[in-house]
Amino acid sequence: MNTIIRCAIYTRQSRATAQQFSSCDAQREACAAFIGAHPGWCWNERPYDDEGKSGESLQRAGLQRLLQDVRAGAIDRVVVHRLDRLSRRLVDCATILSELQERRVPLVVVTSPELGTSAMQSLMANILASFVVDGELALGQFGGVAGGVAKVGWRSSCARICWRRGG
Repeated sequence: MNTIIRCAIYTRQSRATAQQFSSCDAQREACAAFIGAHPGWCWNERPYDDEGKSGESLQRAGLQRLLQDVRAGAIDRVVVHRLDRLSRRLVDCATILSELQERRVPLVVVTSPELGTSAMQSLMANILASFVVDGELALGQFGGVAGGVAKVGWRSSCARICWRRGG
C-alpha cells in the first residue's frame, strides 16, 4: 500500500517586486520540482506565501496559515527552499522547528535535503538555524561549506572542518 505524503510549500520574499516572476515563484517552482522527484509525495497546492514580508517576525499571513494547517493535521511535510525563508531570528526558527517536531511534521529544506526528523538531524537543523541570523551559513566564511569541499588551508575530517597546520 502506497502512502501519500501531503506536502506544503512555504515561500517568503522580503521585498515585493513588480516582476512577473518573483522570488516566491522561483522558490515554489524549485520546491514543487523537489516534491515531484519523490514518489508518494503530493503537493497540496495551497499558497503559503509571504511576499514583501520580513523574516524578523512570525506575524506573517502565509506562515500563520501554514501553522494552522499543521495544527489541524492537514500537512505531513513542510518544504522550504532555504531555511532562512522561515525566519531570520534564531528563536523564531527554533519555535517553528519545535512545533513541527511536536506534531511529527518533518521540515524539508530543498538546499539541505539531509535535514529531517531524527534527533541528530534536528540538532543539525537548530545549528543551521543559528546561522540564519546573518543571512548565510557562516560555515562558508570560515573555510567549509555544509556538504561541500573544504577551502584551501582547511581540511575536512568526518563531520569536522579543521585548520590545517603548516600549510
